[in-house]
Amino acid sequence: MAVTQSTRNIIAAGICLGMAGSACAERAFEFEASYLNRSDAGSDLSVDSDTGEDMSARDANLGHGLGFTVSVRNDTSDGEQLIGSFSYFGSWDGSDKLVSADEDIDPVSELQSDDDDFTDAYLHSISYESRLLGAELSKTMQLSNPSANAFYGVSFLSLDEEFEWHSQDNAAGNTPGTNGYGQYNIETDNRLIGLVAGINAERKIGAKSTLLGSLKLGVYANRAKQTSHMENDVDLVAPDIGDGSKKEWKAAGLLQGRVGIEFTPKQNMQVRVGYQALYLSNVALAPDQITFGGELAGSALDSRLSKLDTDHILLHGPYLGLHISF
Repeated sequence: MAVTQSTRNIIAAGICLGMAGSACAERAFEFEASYLNRSDAGSDLSVDSDTGEDMSARDANLGHGLGFTVSVRNDTSDGEQLIGSFSYFGSWDGSDKLVSADEDIDPVSELQSDDDDFTDAYLHSISYESRLLGAELSKTMQLSNPSANAFYGVSFLSLDEEFEWHSQDNAAGNTPGTNGYGQYNIETDNRLIGLVAGINAERKIGAKSTLLGSLKLGVYANRAKQTSHMENDVDLVAPDIGDGSKKEWKAAGLLQGRVGIEFTPKQNMQVRVGYQALYLSNVALAPDQITFGGELAGSALDSRLSKLDTDHILLHGPYLGLHISF
């Protein structure tokens, strides 16, 4: 006699109950793609003293970046879910430049006692790169309302940035490491580890569609670090070169909100589309480490380059995800 699929399911469920005392644990795999806009950072840097045109670090315009999240879910013995995920939120980069045929470009404030390469310049250019990734392990907790659950867990985030500000003294084409070419390069890295908690909610709006919403809060210990390098008036006699770095532990915070719609084309498959926003506070951003002051050289310049400032970032944009249970 042929065994039907329903009979096989009953037998499988009986085996699970006999071996574990509960129904077989459901597992799920999720993949989500995102396209997040990254907020800019920094202040005014350069100005054309003739035309009044200026350039800010924010003019690098980081824009959008593609990202993804991979998650694995597993039912626990108490009926909740254990969730492990890895997120590459994105990589953002941008650049800008200010050109003066009359060589009238200056910093908005003095960089050194002799900032020859940066003053009366033909060209000032900037480039900015930023990358954010993270991992999280969390557990859900069912609430009295069956359409919502809470979650809590541990989280790790890594934010790395690079910012370069270069100056070319004349149109002939100065090269790095030679007189007439000034550069101010900064790298920052943030390593955050902390606790997260939040709530997920859903509301059925059709036979195969559900409205989704979630809110997550996080508190982190952030090991923030910056490294700065400046070269100005480089020649064979008395080059002005400065190096500085600083590392500090900071308390950082995270706020993330998501809304979306889930469609169920098959019983074990859901497709999700929506919009999300993420705010991360008290992190070291590369352009924020730029320091003006002038009248400094040697060890005094190194000391001035060894400061650490923190700021915040905001990411927001659409996401599209696939959930498969088995």
